[in-house]
Amino acid sequence: MSFDEYNQRLCEERHRHIEEKFQTMGDNINNRLDKLENRFLAIITTLVFNLLGVIVTVIILILRDFV
Repeated sequence: MSFDEYNQRLCEERHRHIEEKFQTMGDNINNRLDKLENRFLAIITTLVFNLLGVIVTVIILILRDFV
């Protein structure tokens, strides 16, 4: 492309379109990461409560033998 064929308006329109698409993709990725983070926190919370339940059950079983 020579300098004479350069169209500033067309170039700006293309760049604006590309930036809009990247922004949309970024929003989609952020939404997906937020959902994934929420699922991860739910799984971790569930695992912590399960572990606490097991520990409490073991403690109760141990104390039952001593009483």
